[in-house]
Amino acid sequence: MHAYEQQYFDTLVGIATDRFVERAIYHSEGAQKALELLKENPYGKNLWLDRFVQSFFEEFLLDNVPGYCLVLQALANNTCHKEILTNSSSITISQLLEEISKKAFESLLIQKSEEVLEQSILFGG
Repeated sequence: MHAYEQQYFDTLVGIATDRFVERAIYHSEGAQKALELLKENPYGKNLWLDRFVQSFFEEFLLDNVPGYCLVLQALANNTCHKEILTNSSSITISQLLEEISKKAFESLLIQKSEEVLEQSILFGG
């Protein structure tokens, strides 16, 4: 991955984290509750991580094969669970790339959001 692509991706992650954390704090009525919900179930009420990532991919034009590949290339050295893959017996390569890239992005977003929320709680922000 070229340096400019990595910088672009890092910027996207920063934007996504800021927006997700702001939304989580608002809907959860505070950073502490948002952090608890994020650790309990990031896909549940008030957070809806999967919906957020879907909208984010659409807004930043990542919802296509080149976008999925950009995300996967940036996160190529990250680890993931084998359960990340769908249970469907037949999907297209594009669908597989979409699923893997979104799950990898969600995992990174959870990690970054937890860090920001913990800092917010620690520093009383």
